[in-house]
Amino acid sequence: MQHANIYSEFNKRTHKHNKIAKVLRDHEHLLQWGPEERILDAGCGPGDITACVISPWLPQDFQLLLGADVSSSVIDHALELNASEKVTFQVLDVAGDISDFLKNREFSQGFDKIFSFYVLQWLPDLSKGLQNLFRLLRTRGQMLVMFPADRLFQKTFMEIRNKEPWSKYSREAPRKLPPFLTKGSDQSEEFREMLLDAGFEVLKCETQKFTSHFDSVDDIKDLIESLDHDMDGIPEKLRPQFLQDCYQVLLNMNAVHVSDSGLVLTQSMLLAVARKPA
Repeated sequence: MQHANIYSEFNKRTHKHNKIAKVLRDHEHLLQWGPEERILDAGCGPGDITACVISPWLPQDFQLLLGADVSSSVIDHALELNASEKVTFQVLDVAGDISDFLKNREFSQGFDKIFSFYVLQWLPDLSKGLQNLFRLLRTRGQMLVMFPADRLFQKTFMEIRNKEPWSKYSREAPRKLPPFLTKGSDQSEEFREMLLDAGFEVLKCETQKFTSHFDSVDDIKDLIESLDHDMDGIPEKLRPQFLQDCYQVLLNMNAVHVSDSGLVLTQSMLLAVARKPA
C-alpha cells in the first residue's frame, strides 16, 4: 500500500467496512473464544478496519488487538489515527523473518486469533507467510483470512510496467505474479493444501465472488493510486494518464462493468478459516 489516507477514504466510500463486518458475522459460529484473548490483524494497512470493524466485533474482555503491516509509514498513520487503550500497531513483514518479533516480550506469547483481509495476495511467498502465521498462533488458536484469488491489481500493475512510458518509472526489477494459485482452476483446493502443509487444521476453505461498487471512475482510480508502490516515481503531470491506462487494463480484463448505480468490480475471493491443532 502506498497512500494510507487515500486507501482509508476508499474503504469508507465503497462500504468495505460493512463487507468485512459481514464476513466476521457470517463466520463467528466457527470461532471459539476464551477470556482475555490476544488478536492479530495481519496486514492491517492504515488500521481503519482494525479499529472500526474488528475491535467493536470482539468480545469486550479481549486483552490486545495488534495491527501489523510491512509499511512503517502506514503503521505511523495507524498509530496516529486508530490506536486506543487495547488496540495498537507494529511493523511486521509476515512473509519475512519474524524471529525478532517473536523475541519481543510483548508478542512472544503469540495470538489466539489472526485475521487478514485483502492482504495475502501481495505476499511474494505465500507458503512462508502461512508458516509464519502458524508460528504466530497459540495452540488451538484460529485464523480467518480472505483475499482476492484472481489478483486483478497485481496483473494490472504487471501489464502497465511493460508499457511505455511507464517502464522507466518503476523502481524494481520487472514485476511478477507471486508463484502461487496458478497450477489449476480449483484455487480453493490448492490453498487448502497450502494450509495443511503449514500445519493448520482447515475448518473452511472456498472461493466466492465478491463485488465492489464505485460511484465513479475516479473512485477506482483512487484505489489504484493507493495500492501502487511505483506511484511516487511517476511525475505528477503524468499520473492522470497512468491511472487512466491502469483503468483501461481492468476494463480489458472484463473486471469492471457499468451498472445503473455506477461501476462494479468483481473479484474471486478465497475465504478460509483454520486452526492450529494441539
